Amino acid sequence: MLIGGTAFGVLLILFAASRALALAMALLALAGCAMIVNNSITNTMLQTTAPDHLRGRIMGFYSFVFVGMAPFGAFLFGLVAEHVGVPATLAAGGAIVALAVMIAGWAVPEIRSA
Repeated sequence: MLIGGTAFGVLLILFAASRALALAMALLALAGCAMIVNNSITNTMLQTTAPDHLRGRIMGFYSFVFVGMAPFGAFLFGLVAEHVGVPATLAAGGAIVALAVMIAGWAVPEIRSA
């Protein structure tokens, strides 16, 4: 999970810096793969570590955060991109993702051993 999340952030930063179409497409494909790896492992970890009587609530909250908050993030990043530019916003988003994953890995040692 840590590798997939960090790779996703780094690949977004590289995509933001790319200026060649073929390279940009390859980086987006790799970023998509890293995102899928990260999301599937996160989903698996949540379901396997949650107590049986709380699994539905935990997955409901996870779905709310993962899917329900996306419009707010899209609005925020659209607003930022309008003022500072799309490449800078994408790079900042990638850096935020990579930093958040590293902080989570540092703060929650159980993630590192999974």
